[in-house]
Amino acid sequence: MESANRVENGTLGAIDTPPLTAHRSTLPNALYILSFAPPLPSLIRDPSGFSGHPFILYGVGTLCATICGVSLPAFDMMFGYWTNGVNSTDRSIVMARGNECGWLMLMIGLVTWLTFAIFQYCFTMAGSKLSNSLREEYLAAIIVQDQAFYDRIGPGEVISRSSKDVSSVRIGLGERLGYLIWSTSLIVTALVSAFARAPRLAGILLCLIPIIFSFFGITGYYFDKVSQASDEIDGRASTLIEQGLSSVRIIQSFSIGSRLLAKLESDMFRTLQSLAIRINAIKGLQMGVVYGFGFIVYSLGFWYGSISITRGLAVGNLVTTIYNYTNLFFAFAAIVPHFVATSSAVQSLGNLRKQIERRPPIDVRDQSGLHLEQITGWQPSVELEGVTFAYPGLPTKKALDNITISIGAGQFTAFVGRSGSGKSTLAALLLRMYDPVTATEITSQDRAILESMSDPNKDESNSAETIVIGSGVVRFAGHDVRNVNITSLRHQIAVVQQNPQLVSGTVFDNVAIGLAGTDLEYRPDIDLADDTPKTQARLDAITQRVEDALRKAQAWDFVSQLPDGVKTVVSGGRTGVLSGGQVQRVAIARALVRRPRCLVLDEATSAVSADTEMEIQMALLREQRDRGMTLIAIAHRLSTVVAADRIIVMSAGHIVQTGTYDELLDPSCPDQTFRSLALPHLFQNESRKVTPQSTISAPVTVVQQPLASKEIHPSGHISEISPRPFPSAKTAFANIKFTFGISVLLGMVGGSTFVVAGWMTGRTIVSVSISDFSIMRPAADRWSLWFLILALAAALVVSTQAFGIEYSGDEIARELRRESFRALIKQEVAFFERKDSGSGTLTAAISQHPANVGNFIGLILSQIISTGSNLIATLIMAFVLNWRLAVMVIPTLAVNTSAGYINFKCHEKFEGGLNRKTDMQSEYISEAVNSLSLISSLSREAEVVREFKAKFIGGTIETRWLITCAWTLGFCQAMLDFFGGLMFWWGARQIARGTAERADVFSVLESVLTAVYISAKIFTYTGDFTRMKKSLEIIDSWITRVPQMGPITSSAPAEYSNDKATQGIEFDRVELRYPSRPQVLALAGISLKMESNKSYAFCGTSGAGKSSVLAILQRFYEATSGRILLDGRDIRHLEVDELRSQMGYVSQEPILYSMSIRWNLTCGSPMPESVTNEQLEDACRQACILDFIQSLPHGFDTEIGMKGGQLSGGQKQRICIARALIRDPQILLLDEATSALDGESEARVQEALENASRGRITVHIAHRLSTIRKADVIFVMELGSIVESGTHEELIAIGGRYRELVDSQL
Repeated sequence: MESANRVENGTLGAIDTPPLTAHRSTLPNALYILSFAPPLPSLIRDPSGFSGHPFILYGVGTLCATICGVSLPAFDMMFGYWTNGVNSTDRSIVMARGNECGWLMLMIGLVTWLTFAIFQYCFTMAGSKLSNSLREEYLAAIIVQDQAFYDRIGPGEVISRSSKDVSSVRIGLGERLGYLIWSTSLIVTALVSAFARAPRLAGILLCLIPIIFSFFGITGYYFDKVSQASDEIDGRASTLIEQGLSSVRIIQSFSIGSRLLAKLESDMFRTLQSLAIRINAIKGLQMGVVYGFGFIVYSLGFWYGSISITRGLAVGNLVTTIYNYTNLFFAFAAIVPHFVATSSAVQSLGNLRKQIERRPPIDVRDQSGLHLEQITGWQPSVELEGVTFAYPGLPTKKALDNITISIGAGQFTAFVGRSGSGKSTLAALLLRMYDPVTATEITSQDRAILESMSDPNKDESNSAETIVIGSGVVRFAGHDVRNVNITSLRHQIAVVQQNPQLVSGTVFDNVAIGLAGTDLEYRPDIDLADDTPKTQARLDAITQRVEDALRKAQAWDFVSQLPDGVKTVVSGGRTGVLSGGQVQRVAIARALVRRPRCLVLDEATSAVSADTEMEIQMALLREQRDRGMTLIAIAHRLSTVVAADRIIVMSAGHIVQTGTYDELLDPSCPDQTFRSLALPHLFQNESRKVTPQSTISAPVTVVQQPLASKEIHPSGHISEISPRPFPSAKTAFANIKFTFGISVLLGMVGGSTFVVAGWMTGRTIVSVSISDFSIMRPAADRWSLWFLILALAAALVVSTQAFGIEYSGDEIARELRRESFRALIKQEVAFFERKDSGSGTLTAAISQHPANVGNFIGLILSQIISTGSNLIATLIMAFVLNWRLAVMVIPTLAVNTSAGYINFKCHEKFEGGLNRKTDMQSEYISEAVNSLSLISSLSREAEVVREFKAKFIGGTIETRWLITCAWTLGFCQAMLDFFGGLMFWWGARQIARGTAERADVFSVLESVLTAVYISAKIFTYTGDFTRMKKSLEIIDSWITRVPQMGPITSSAPAEYSNDKATQGIEFDRVELRYPSRPQVLALAGISLKMESNKSYAFCGTSGAGKSSVLAILQRFYEATSGRILLDGRDIRHLEVDELRSQMGYVSQEPILYSMSIRWNLTCGSPMPESVTNEQLEDACRQACILDFIQSLPHGFDTEIGMKGGQLSGGQKQRICIARALIRDPQILLLDEATSALDGESEARVQEALENASRGRITVHIAHRLSTIRKADVIFVMELGSIVESGTHEELIAIGGRYRELVDSQL
């Protein structure tokens, strides 16, 4: 009780959660990842922590990678040394040199095995640890950004960054960085070795390096520019995909899927395709030039080397130098995928850095400012003085215009007015979600972020218009809110929004999080894990507070009836198991549980039944009187503000009236704005007498052909830009089979060039070993010319092949991404209620999995194809030249392949565990970003980050699979040295015995060693193959999954048309149990009939089953038992799209997309391209939104921001009504369609809906019973059953449950 009193009086207890701090670093982007490492522990105190620290891992890994890189040049030196020995005519010298080199190569192989395994483990572990810390810091930075930041970017882009970009950093600055250092060490060591053996020849060959570096510098510059543009468009695609996945019901109801796909295809994917051509042309050219220069080394080396031999250079030293430079240039070729991965990681890290280090104008991390809990005697008064404000998304339109308001402490003040008048803006400014002065300003940091993200030109549309200059002061408790600590401010104010959000967890969790910032702050992972008496007593106090709050919010009764009571798990997404009214009551309980000094209700009971609303209102008034709480209500239902001490009437951002309810309702009041809201029918009748043409126009009619006579796209629309759906993921490969097939053939030809080079090398070495220089020089020149021809051919073939296969990979990734989105938005609603199928998880997966496939089918697959053809051609040539040498290859390849397979399986296990963890992290971040307003209002930013860290960062990375991977992959690399030693020994014996010619030995040895070397490097791509394989399986499971809402039996489609009224709807003993709550009966055997040309209404308390009627009618869910008939046909025998095409649906929560108003409206029509401006205007006029749209700078072409975020709740709802009307449906479904409208707009819209109901069935769900009193039949529901039915007059006469509901609203 003492703790409660302290909270009530504003004395907040200390919080154990560590405060968030800004992450800053002076390191360049290439080293920025190191800034996320924890402090280095002491070697003595914490040896395990010291050895596993990223700094140590990077240091040890770099050392081992550098040593390992020396092994190949060392092999080249041994080759030269061995060549000098086997050129001797003395058999004993040949045998001795073979034995010596064999043992030395065994030692080199053991060192290679050890160092490779260590550096691979170290870099992979360091990358995994630092990427985890990066994701945590990214969340910590993104969660504290101000609302203006999110008005300019989309949550889909943030989710993509946290998943795709962080994974890119993990791979690129982990294992790929290790391979890059290894290859760099090889290159440097090869240069040193070459100059040590033949300095003149090495100097001549060195001139090739500046040429290739200049080439890579120029092409790399253009590559970065094109890649940045590609990343920007890719981010826009992620945002659009996230919007689609979070609004599946609307997409399926209106068959919007094809339009979203067309939008993706035309605005994003086609542009990405054209950019991919340029990107892949650069990649292909780079790869071809590297290969060409590799063979030019042979040409130039043997030509100048033969000259050097005449001056005394040993043949072995010539061979060593040429091999050093050959390995150097082919290391450049092999390094390209690793370099690309690392540079992409650095680029992604730079983009993340811009957001991580952004300084929000309103920074909750700032601990300065007044702490109200430390001030005695303060009172929760509110003042706005000269406030002018515009939202960042609409910087040219004033939301508030020079507003001055004073709200006394402990008063009940109500704000009313038409939708869009600026009421909800007051709550946002009071909580400092925005600052009126800085809201429309774009800082240099913001511009840099916008340039690196989805749409760098996002704000250019307003450049020619005057940006609103914000001004004014907002005060709370007499203090300018800019001078008050943000966290302290928000701890004193509780807000319940019109469309409240829940977090994934239990009902108890969702209420208890309202205790944030108090002594009773609830953290389930800590509070439930400790069973000490002190903690248990604290938990008991929290439980009591939660129960009291639920009772005050009239939520205890329905919560108690849930399967697990307050422990029932609910989803944070839009497909949860609670009704809209139930969600609102839980949100009210969450606000009341903290006993705030100021409570702001923004249409907080719009979805609650009238009797429940009155009970909540009485409880709130008691709370206000008992505790002196300042109560601010933003309302359209004027019955909820009758008891207000003062009512403030707003219009177009201005205050037009103030007074009590009775004063404003007085007919003698000079300004009649409030009376027009309270008595809309009176004023509407008067206006009709003056201007009969201005109220109702004829219903919108879109002429449609019978369904059977037109070709319907699978997603509901006539076929548009997007291609036909794929039957499986394999179809993506079939679509590029020509380009892919040609690339594979060219890859095989390119791989075979190594065998040709090997055969030529053997002959050339023998030629330069001729002691007669007059014969040797012409022979060497001839072979050098052939190597030059081979270099040009290889450059041409490899460039073309690399371009083709890279383009194929990008095309496959784009098509799989599109088809993944297409497949997912077709799934039944129950699919999205699964724990692992949240919109955040799926958005990240659609971004990551196709990218994994595309990344593999590119330069990596190109390497594999070249290696495969090289191995086959090498074996053929080896057996043709000398079978005794060739037989030694087979056991080597068998052992190497076995080790590679073990490596693959272990890597699959390791990556699988990491991917599962990443998916869970992405879902958590997605929910946090989409619940930003809730988190900010509760000041839970630090707690969200702490909880994220406790769930995901604290765990250890499973290393057993990684250790096995490292050792097997190290063995594969060491096999080159082991096999080299074997061939040195075995080849020398064959030469000494005379069973093999030197030229054949050199040719076979060169070809086989090249094949083994390249095949060993291929295993470095095991992780990429593992990721590709897993991703392809997941994508294929999406594409091939059949939605559980198809027709039960085949049936010929009926011919429906708009000039033929439906015969009716019949529910026959229908029961419904939600898949996520099978133990609860949502509909309990209801039976009813609905006839054409009539309107029907469902009313009852929240959770009675009203919305379930609409959900099952549209087949969002399948009936557990019973049947629903449409015109005498079981709807389960109809195609789902055919069924829904007859319906127009307005959901309880208005769902819009970040496109123009025109796009959002026309997507309601089955034929959006045929909708005219006149039809748009008619629909909007009926929905009372036309005047607002025409007042916007760009009218119907105005972009409305992320999910319609630039519009008020009422404006969004009216646009949704217009969208349904423009469909001209035969069945109109209205689920609380006017709950966010003011009384006047509601009356006008209601009359328009009544007019539009003629000739069709209209089904209303409403809590405002005044909106359904004219319905032909009203069904009263309780606990999933129909308890009463009849007309308004009949039900009033009965005096039953309906009469009780009506009386509660009087």
